[in-house]
Amino acid sequence: MAAALPRGSSGRKTAVSFTGGKDSMTVLHLMRAPGIALEAIDDASWREDLRERLAKVAHCEVALLVTFVPAGGKQSFKAHPLAVVQLQARALGLPHLVMEVESAPTFLDSYISNIHRLREEYGITALATGDILDVCSSFMPRAAAGTGVELIAPLWGIERRLLLELVWVYGMNPLITCVNITKFTEAAAVKPPTASAVRVAEAGVVAEAEVVDAETEAAAGAGKATGEQQEAAAAGSTWGQKPVALVGRGL
Repeated sequence: MAAALPRGSSGRKTAVSFTGGKDSMTVLHLMRAPGIALEAIDDASWREDLRERLAKVAHCEVALLVTFVPAGGKQSFKAHPLAVVQLQARALGLPHLVMEVESAPTFLDSYISNIHRLREEYGITALATGDILDVCSSFMPRAAAGTGVELIAPLWGIERRLLLELVWVYGMNPLITCVNITKFTEAAAVKPPTASAVRVAEAGVVAEAEVVDAETEAAAGAGKATGEQQEAAAAGSTWGQKPVALVGRGL
């Protein structure tokens, strides 16, 4: 059985591409506490699948979280609210970089430059993403190629039912922030997912879910976070006590 990589180990210095959504959060938790998933999953084929995925990150040490955002906030960019993503990172107790990407000369060039920075300024040698399918003609593999930073996608091709099971296994508290309005009403975006909602998702209707804890959920649902709520999230939600997305697991 795999064991969680201890803090301060000599593993590969790894950044997690962090959006605050269920995919990147699942990657982070698999890397920090693989044993929880292996113990909780009963299905033998799923456990074997997990072992193969965990082998990809067995010698990685999560050094920081990185969120890529459009420069100056000028471009249209569908993503979870950055202020809440920053609260999540603070609650997790991990360093968090926000890296701006420019459209000129191209977004690809800007990503390449930022990944070079991760290696040169922060000593990062691996970048883990929550990608599960090909996006924009293998955009991230092209961005990482030749930078000296290995791209790792532990969830690539994962069965969606297993991914959703991992969300519950790790005690995540999802908050839906974006829905397909042809399939859901607007009210669905501010309600915690129920078991029936999960069954809909398993049937192929996809909703974007941001993962929050009790301190940040109310603020995120209202679209803003007060200074007091930010401080409460930072002070009361540390890894090993009550971290974002993983309540009561004591990592």
